[in-house]
Amino acid sequence: MGLLGKADAKSDNVLSDNFPNEDIASVDIRAFSIDIQALIDRFHLKNPLFHCLLLKPGSGGEPSVRKRDFLEIADMSGSHGIECACLPKGNYLILLPGALDIDLFSHRFSKSSGSTVITQFSADSPSFAFEQLTFINAV
Repeated sequence: MGLLGKADAKSDNVLSDNFPNEDIASVDIRAFSIDIQALIDRFHLKNPLFHCLLLKPGSGGEPSVRKRDFLEIADMSGSHGIECACLPKGNYLILLPGALDIDLFSHRFSKSSGSTVITQFSADSPSFAFEQLTFINAV
């Protein structure tokens, strides 16, 4: 099963709602943008304590490379209850359950995708997480 197939198979994951069934090179990265506040609110319902990881795409930022990197991150996160989203400004937001080691996942995602960690923090409320992302001008 390819990455797009795996992404479509995740029925409770944001990916299934945001990835069109098209060739990845033909889709504009802005099409993956979602309502970040709603994503955080839904994630918080399942995970009262959670971590936020914000990554800046590497590899020169070409749209096709960014999409491939994002799909790679999404594929790596599948079985851990992690949610991923492309933000409107092209960065990646990754939400991790509080029980996971944020440093370990941060290192793994950034090295595997060639991305740079912009920030990482823990939150126990959706409003705090959204305020932090707004403060660093991520959304």
